[in-house]
Amino acid sequence: MIVTETELTKKTNQWIKVGVQRVVVVIVTIVNTLVLVKTLSLLFVLLLTISCSKALNPLDEIERKIDEAHKKEIVLTESEKELVKEATEKEWNDLDK
Repeated sequence: MIVTETELTKKTNQWIKVGVQRVVVVIVTIVNTLVLVKTLSLLFVLLLTISCSKALNPLDEIERKIDEAHKKEIVLTESEKELVKEATEKEWNDLDK
């Protein structure tokens, strides 16, 4: 079988075309993968930032509890305040023993 120069050129061009198409597909796949990784990384950082920013400061929580206890103490009557004082003194005396 004798192949002419024109047929050989056509076959070569087809192979080159197929090769270029495959290279383009590989490049597009790599770019899509990089975009996906970048997007997922940004999403991870965003979620991490949001979750960390809502962490309560332990001192703020203690201050809030003290304020609540102080407000409850203001509402107590004199006899209730006296009972609380006696109970506190009794607890301290029990601890001192």
